[in-house]
Formats: sequence, structure tokens, C-alpha cells
Amino acid sequence: MALVAVVLFMNPLTSAWSATNVVGWLMLAAAIIDIVTFIANNDRFYAGWLLIRGVVTGLIGGMLAFRPVDSMELIMIVFGLWVIITGSVQFANSFIARSLGQREWFWPMLGGIFEIIAGGVIIVYPGISLIASTYVLAISLMVDAITNFIDAFKIQQGLNEINRWEKALKKLLPGQ
Repeated sequence: MALVAVVLFMNPLTSAWSATNVVGWLMLAAAIIDIVTFIANNDRFYAGWLLIRGVVTGLIGGMLAFRPVDSMELIMIVFGLWVIITGSVQFANSFIARSLGQREWFWPMLGGIFEIIAGGVIIVYPGISLIASTYVLAISLMVDAITNFIDAFKIQQGLNEINRWEKALKKLLPGQ
């Protein structure tokens, strides 16, 4: 993970482009599988849905694989819309919480406002948001790698302590 984080930090745009491209090719492969399955099983009641899924997956996968730069911005715009919707729901729920007498209603409202603003920024600046999200992912992966290293060290310390106690008990209780 640390290596992936370093690569993301060094080349955020190239990393995002590569990820988009790989996802596109994987979606194209999935589309081919769906369409072939439809052809082999077109007498089944669900076969039409396989064809629809295969065509839609193929269209999206083709766009991601063959037009990754355009796709990255489109994905960020869709993500921005999702963030705005999520923030709007959180904002509305804060008023429900207030009407129910919850004292912490202000925090969901503040979070909802922040999400609505963040979603707007993502939509207005999809390219910058993509690079920023790549850096956030890189930082997250680096923190995760450090945490895993610390956890592994702590687990090893715990195992060493268990072994020490086990040896001490065997000395105290011969024949066990």
C-alpha cells in the first residue's frame, strides 16, 4: 500500500488515468461475458436483462477505456452530484432531528451544508477535484500502511508476551 501511495503522490493524474482505463477494460470484458451469456441463454426469462446490462456496461466501459480523460471528469461530476444529494438529505434530516428534540441537530446540518458546497466545488472544478481526491487516496493508503505496520508490530509483541507466559507456566507446571 505504501508503494501505491508513493506512486499516487508522484503521478496523480497518470494514476487516475490508469485506474480509469483499467476499470474501462474490465467493464468491457464484463459486457462481453453478459452478451455471450445472453446469446447462449436467450430462452431464459432473465436473458433480456443480461443483454441490457451488457450493452450499458459495454458503452460505459468503452468510454472509460477509450476516452479516459473525458470519463474522469464525467465521473467527478456524477460524484459531485451524489455528494450534493447526500448533503441535502443530511441537511433535511437535521431539521427532523431538531423537531424530535435532539440536541445534536446542528452537526448534521453543518455537515450537510459542507457536503453541498463540496459537491458544488467538485462539479465546477472536476479536474482539480480528481487530482485532490487522488492525493486524499494516497494519504489514506499511506496512513493505512503505517497503521498496518504498527498493528503488526503490536501483534508480534503480544505473541512474544504469550510465548513468554507459556514458557513460564510450563516451568511452574511440569508435565503439562
